[in-house]
Amino acid sequence: MMFRGSMEFSPFVRGPQTAALSLPVPLPSTVAGATATLVLDLSLGRYEVSNDWVEQIRTVLQFKDESRLRGPYIYTEDGKIYLAYGSGLTDFDSMVKGLGKNKYVEDLLKVLLPKRIEHVGVALERPKKAAKEGFLYSAEMVDYSSITTEQAIYIVVDALNVPLINELRSQKYTIRFGGEGKLSQMSVRDEPILTKRVESQLEEAGQDISAHLYLATHALFRSQPKLITPEQIAHGVYISPSFLKQIEGTIREFAPKANIDYVLGDLKPLGGGYSLAREARKPMYMALVPGAVIRLSNVSRSDLSNLYMEGISQVGSDMGYGTVIPVPITR
Repeated sequence: MMFRGSMEFSPFVRGPQTAALSLPVPLPSTVAGATATLVLDLSLGRYEVSNDWVEQIRTVLQFKDESRLRGPYIYTEDGKIYLAYGSGLTDFDSMVKGLGKNKYVEDLLKVLLPKRIEHVGVALERPKKAAKEGFLYSAEMVDYSSITTEQAIYIVVDALNVPLINELRSQKYTIRFGGEGKLSQMSVRDEPILTKRVESQLEEAGQDISAHLYLATHALFRSQPKLITPEQIAHGVYISPSFLKQIEGTIREFAPKANIDYVLGDLKPLGGGYSLAREARKPMYMALVPGAVIRLSNVSRSDLSNLYMEGISQVGSDMGYGTVIPVPITR
């Protein structure tokens, strides 16, 4: 499968040779957008042109105030959950076991690197579909069969309090999914797998505890051009002080008394993609990349549950951006 981030790929933009590298797990907006497209095809929702791309998807999916999507993540029939970790994956059980220990965090995460399959091609001149001389591209896709022996592999999003989803339970649907438009089957499961797993591991949590937050999906933060320039980003400028305040702000919104001990992770520019309806680029954001770990102290079970349900992304949090897995630390 190919799950490109929202970057330019066309050789006409990137030059005579360009490449695309698949993300290990699709962005939340990829799954939400595919679901919204299906809803429109079935005439179950309505579309409204808006400058707010997140609100457009909310409108189609008929989100209520309490509606939330958590994930996406990978699930296999043997009951394993795999979460994005940079350009690779980590399995849920190993992550929880590792981050539940009060040790140096980078020694605790087991990273799995799915096999990559490279396709090389040449840009076409439409509508004749003749090859464009000198415009080569390569696309590196992700192959999940290298991390599990299970035949069935699912990309799952937990839909919580989204009544419209119940109308899709009656059958399985064939959709085009991912950057290559692969034919995929979409269906609705009876229970939110990741949410149940998170609730189960929080049962023993008490008051005034320490915990790690594992970032399972990109968290988007509104960029501040006066504080940093694209040139500084390209040269690896140290940017955490400006965005640390934004990360702390989203956490304290749902855990007011929490102490943020540290944030370990990568920040990268990430765009919202391209709007076909408006024929315009969606905004650019700074994104905390999946695999980031945040250590908190002075938090309660309720705080951790709220952070899971609400996420830590400034943009698109109810769509799945900024999904965090809370892991209480056992001393």
